[in-house]
Amino acid sequence: MAKTSNFLTGLLAGAVVGAVAGLILAPKPGKETRELVGTRTNEIRNRAGYYVENVRGRFKRESDEDAIEIHSDNGVQG
Repeated sequence: MAKTSNFLTGLLAGAVVGAVAGLILAPKPGKETRELVGTRTNEIRNRAGYYVENVRGRFKRESDEDAIEIHSDNGVQG
């Protein structure tokens, strides 16, 4: 699970760095760039929120499944 978390963190950081580099190097006037930054920031924020909720859901499902497995035998050994 730690590898998945590290991968997602790296992916998100790479996306942010790439977006910033693209904006800095783009030959556009300041007003257009600011509008683009605002739009892209909102898009990234929405995507990040979706991914966070998705990962939380996965962890919750996995922990619920683990809890069911732990309690399913009721301490009875065969």
